[in-house]
Amino acid sequence: MRTEKEQVTNVILTGADEANPDDDIIHVIEIKTGDTNVIESMVKIIKEMNMEDRVVFISFYDYQLELVRKAM
Repeated sequence: MRTEKEQVTNVILTGADEANPDDDIIHVIEIKTGDTNVIESMVKIIKEMNMEDRVVFISFYDYQLELVRKAM
């Protein structure tokens, strides 16, 4: 069984692979876990895919959003 971090990475990569760099779609990523270990992986993948200006994060976990802000 895959870890939660691996599952999150897979979801982001799938979405990034399907994204067209020439479209204006803003992707909404909802962080549904309180596990802070997933943030580093998400931000790394988003930066590798050059999608920093095309994603919006939402979460009920304020500290997760703060970590994303600091990492981006």
